Amino acid sequence: MECTIRNITTEAGVVVAHFLMYPNGSLFVWLLSSESPSVHDFHTAVPSQFSSIPSVSTKVGELESTGRTLALKLAKKLNVPVIVSWNLESDSPEIIAAVETSLFKEIKIIQAKRSSHSPVIGA
Repeated sequence: MECTIRNITTEAGVVVAHFLMYPNGSLFVWLLSSESPSVHDFHTAVPSQFSSIPSVSTKVGELESTGRTLALKLAKKLNVPVIVSWNLESDSPEIIAAVETSLFKEIKIIQAKRSSHSPVIGA
């Protein structure tokens, strides 16, 4: 199981830690402030063969939240089940943009590693 932990610092100096884990073809993203690690927001999004919009379930937190939106974006883009826990005190556009940029870079790196280690079919 692949797992990465990274700290990013936004232009405003906010330090955000993100923890990515790929258990069995899904993605778990835990975003937290380095000052107060917690879980007070938890959403699951699952792609559907019957709709272009993934199904989403809120386990903890607000129904309309940044974590829910991010879970939907990731599930739609990656076409895998995604669990997102957004535990940042701010959801300013600057922080959201910095977090999304960092996450998508990290996911691309992980996907590239996975594809380079996959066996060649027919070899």
